[in-house]
Amino acid sequence: MIMDNHVRQEYLNKHLPYRINSLLSPDLIEHRRNTSSSSDLKNKCFSDSLILEPSFEISIIFGRSLLQFLEIGYSNSTNSLIDYKPKPDDYTIRSLYPNLNVKPINDTIVSTNYQNLCVVSKIANKSVAHLTSKESNPGEHELLKPGRMAIYKLMLKYIPHINKVSSTDKIGIWWFEQVENL
Repeated sequence: MIMDNHVRQEYLNKHLPYRINSLLSPDLIEHRRNTSSSSDLKNKCFSDSLILEPSFEISIIFGRSLLQFLEIGYSNSTNSLIDYKPKPDDYTIRSLYPNLNVKPINDTIVSTNYQNLCVVSKIANKSVAHLTSKESNPGEHELLKPGRMAIYKLMLKYIPHINKVSSTDKIGIWWFEQVENL
């Protein structure tokens, strides 16, 4: 589905940065927790059960959503990444860039982080988005952070016009503003 210019700008300035912020929220909380000078802030604001656990679960769902936006899907039956087949009303990277002639699934970021990205999708499908009998394990949880970072890098690489810096009418990417762009 092709976007008109108004919708395109909304995605670049608001929707995609918001999802990236949600994707990286546990990593930003961890970063702030380790660098914050206020022990009161550390104890109250970043309490695991209050903030970190919900942001952790949201990050997994939005990770899968962003992978699908990049047209990267996941097969539960083969535990592998596949070409995502969008539904007729889904927006994907080709909605922003209809003439895109590369597939993010073939990128070296994907091949280097293949298992990490599989785990993000698997956990989103089987542990977070649906209540199923297949649980994730601590070993898989270790793969989530590098998976989230790989998704972030893919988004910045393939969506070069995405807004990274907050302003009155635009959402910035917190990780970019508070960690990378210091």
